[in-house]
Amino acid sequence: MDSKWTPKAQFRRFGLPTDSCREGYYPGEGDPVPLGVLLFSLLMLISVEQIDAWRHEPTETEVLEFKEAKNQFDTEKLFAYCVAIGNEGGGHLLLGIHNDPPRHVVGTRAIDNPTGMSEKIFNKLGFRVDIEVVQHPDGRIVVLRIPACPRGTPYHLDGSYLMRVGESLQPRSPDRLRRILLAGNGGASLAFSSSGRASKSSISLG
Repeated sequence: MDSKWTPKAQFRRFGLPTDSCREGYYPGEGDPVPLGVLLFSLLMLISVEQIDAWRHEPTETEVLEFKEAKNQFDTEKLFAYCVAIGNEGGGHLLLGIHNDPPRHVVGTRAIDNPTGMSEKIFNKLGFRVDIEVVQHPDGRIVVLRIPACPRGTPYHLDGSYLMRVGESLQPRSPDRLRRILLAGNGGASLAFSSSGRASKSSISLG
């Protein structure tokens, strides 16, 4: 395969620095990549400028969550945040950034294998989360791009349909979950426990 079709050659073609070939996305130098896949990935790249813009947002929102996670981030907690953010319409979880303003970049060693972690998330939760590593001048940042749940089908972790409440994650209230399901399916019969949990087996679509 002609070397002009390698990832770094294509980055040069589009005027991008070759160090933008970030881990988790591209094979090694010299390995060919289909042009369509490469162009799609280029469009999806998160820049240092985008990171800094997010850091200067006045508050954390449903679509942005910052975690310091200097050395690691608990996998079960990661699953929970993916579910909660997906149930709030989707968004980004950024590791390696202090969550209080001015949100300094502290860098993170978490998720040293983005592809492997993405597979773990899919196997556990049943939906895909793209993971990108951004080499910010002040440290390594891991960005998880979490999709919104399908209309009428909220995500869950072991039967718990999570949402964010302030700084904590909690199961959605029965009334709020019922509204989501009714909106997506035109009618639903749900059986809830006293804690507001519902399992797949307790949801009967009408």
